[in-house]
Amino acid sequence: MSKIFFGYPSIPALCISFLLVAQVGLALPDNSHLKNDNARDRQDLLAESTLDPEGPPILETPEPPTIDPNLPLGNMPKPTDADLDPDFNNNGEELKPEQDPDLNPQNSLAGENPPENLLVGATFALTNPHVINLGLESAFYQNFGVSLNYGNITESMNDVAINVKHADLRVRWFPWKSSFFAGLALGRHWIKGSLDRVAKIPSSGQQVAIHGNLAASASYFTPQIGWAATWESGFTLGADIGCLFPNGPKTNFTSSINNPPAGTEAEINATKEYTNMKNELEKISRDYLGKPKFMITFMRFGWMF
Repeated sequence: MSKIFFGYPSIPALCISFLLVAQVGLALPDNSHLKNDNARDRQDLLAESTLDPEGPPILETPEPPTIDPNLPLGNMPKPTDADLDPDFNNNGEELKPEQDPDLNPQNSLAGENPPENLLVGATFALTNPHVINLGLESAFYQNFGVSLNYGNITESMNDVAINVKHADLRVRWFPWKSSFFAGLALGRHWIKGSLDRVAKIPSSGQQVAIHGNLAASASYFTPQIGWAATWESGFTLGADIGCLFPNGPKTNFTSSINNPPAGTEAEINATKEYTNMKNELEKISRDYLGKPKFMITFMRFGWMF
């Protein structure tokens, strides 16, 4: 039997094999309905693509509306040329280099408006050593200033009343077009003073009144630095310091004797009282006019137009 089934094939073995294969085939599940479903899905997709061949719609972002720059927006003012271009002013004129705040940041200092083109005015100052100073000022192109100054006052020196006058020319240079300047003053000052003394004539013992007069002058030059600010209203304020270097002085001393006895003038001029009076007045001249000293403007103010 084993020989027939496992050995050479025979008709009965083939029949049994056929029946087994048929029985296994009947037991497998039927998947034909899946094929039909897939076919129907493909037909539905084709139908949809036929109805809308371009596919689903694409949302587009709308472009912003264009605005005419020449039309004002509501109550807003129309932009000026200065708003559109900082290199132009409101009149449509191109700014000069000295007017451009980007090129001249010092012009934007709070409250300060340096001199522009040409300004003239008058000032009053409290100074040392001349005490009072009146000036005619001018400033131009934000770089230079020129002034003529004069003073006249009577003051006490070593208990002697002295009249002091001065006049000078001052030139200022503003290197950064700001309030700081460097300058030079060239001038001359004059002093006048007098003393009254009583001298005793040695030969007679008589006392006489003597009067001494001093007139002296000297030229000077003064390098200086300082600050001068001018506001839009025209008000100007400043101060400066320098060193006054004199050239001189030239001194002239004269005297007079009240009703001297005849032939006693030379004797009176040789007295101690006369000599002390002369030396005292000449010392004032040397101290005031003949020595270098600080020249200070404590405050200068005025108006420029």
